[in-house]
Amino acid sequence: MTIAETKVKTHPLMIFKFTRRYVFILLLPLVRSILNYGVTGALSRLVIMESLLAFLILVVSVMRWLSFSVVFRDDCIIVDSGVLVRRHAVMPLEKISISYTERNLLLGFFGAVAARIDTDSGFRKKADFEIYFSRKAARVYETLIQPENSGVLSYHSKLSMGIVMALANASAFTGLIVLAPAINRAGEILGDRINSGLRDTISFATALIGTIVPPAATVIAIIFVAGFAVSFLLTFIRYIPFRLLESDNKITAEHGFIARHRAVINRESINAVVINMPPVMRVLGFCWVGISAAGYGKKRDESEVVLPAVNLRQANDFQLGIFDISSEDKFDLICPRRMLKRAVFMPLVLIAVSIAVELVLMAIFNAFSGMIALIMSFIQIVLLYLLSVRIYHQNHGGVTISDGVIMRSYKRLTIKKMRVKKDKTCMIKVSQGLLERRYGACKLAVTVRAEQPITLKATNLDKNETDRLIKRYF
Repeated sequence: MTIAETKVKTHPLMIFKFTRRYVFILLLPLVRSILNYGVTGALSRLVIMESLLAFLILVVSVMRWLSFSVVFRDDCIIVDSGVLVRRHAVMPLEKISISYTERNLLLGFFGAVAARIDTDSGFRKKADFEIYFSRKAARVYETLIQPENSGVLSYHSKLSMGIVMALANASAFTGLIVLAPAINRAGEILGDRINSGLRDTISFATALIGTIVPPAATVIAIIFVAGFAVSFLLTFIRYIPFRLLESDNKITAEHGFIARHRAVINRESINAVVINMPPVMRVLGFCWVGISAAGYGKKRDESEVVLPAVNLRQANDFQLGIFDISSEDKFDLICPRRMLKRAVFMPLVLIAVSIAVELVLMAIFNAFSGMIALIMSFIQIVLLYLLSVRIYHQNHGGVTISDGVIMRSYKRLTIKKMRVKKDKTCMIKVSQGLLERRYGACKLAVTVRAEQPITLKATNLDKNETDRLIKRYF
């Protein structure tokens, strides 16, 4: 589908984008002066200067918005910007690595759509362009990048898969960060009634299960469960429903229940495809797949979720579809069986130490023996899972190299499988510690080029075999 050359003005919310970095200069001094006037009845001498500065920042931001325009062509996007210094940026469509748009309730209230445009030469943790479009302009933009429903529907999430994804990625700490100010604000608005209600709820739950779990531990558990529940809900509504569309040159991921997200990924810009198996997903027999694309300037990382919850076979098939790495003339570097003892040694030592520490603490702090037992039991479960991860890596981990690199390893407690073409691999690093020299073992790290490079490391590999692989392929 082709479109005629179209010039659009951006949404007025761009003014907020230009002023948000100055929000402390723009608002806080004025708020402080107003509060001071309410208390003392006198205005600060600086209030006029502060008001003028705020007005000046606002005027400059409005001028920047008025001078900011976008031109859509069949083969490129042109962005003109600048007040004193005019800038003219031309982005060929085939060089746009990821186009990301978001529609949420707040943006919908103003009739706006947020867009991020990234190219292969993008900045680290920052999009090349962040633009607010009107709904009409956003439809033209998305049609130009990738027409809606273009490509074959290769994945559509089920409700159960959304639950699995949310369970695997929810964090109690993230939920508490969101929950704490909400509870505090609710208490301020509703007064003592809400606070006493929360206390009664926690007291009831403590009494209900206090015969099994120590009361203090119960309160801590309730707080963390509440945080986890909030994080679970936020993750669930972010990824459900989820659709993945594939065409010859694009991959389109659409997800979100309240806020709708749409990421259009250029296949040529994909650096790596990573299969992730966090603890919860591994127990349930699932994994999720992320794509790293060149120049993808997200705030946290450069990976975009493309398959939120699938089985390992489906994930492997998807990897093959992106990077069809030849199986001819390949070199398999696996973990030798003789390294199994070395792999399990540290987790077993830590488990033994944790048991010893638990017994000592229970003897010293007898009154808190129940809580100590609960906390140490959780630590021991984590260590047992770490032991299982190391055994899994010993049996399935390693590196395969032909015209691409397949790395099978783990990071923290998450099992990972990364597939990348050799021309996207910027560094292969071999390291050997003192204990590894004794066993003839080494580590092999593969780093994928990106604004925020991805590094995955395989451990307990045979040093002689690793050297032979490096000489043969690099």
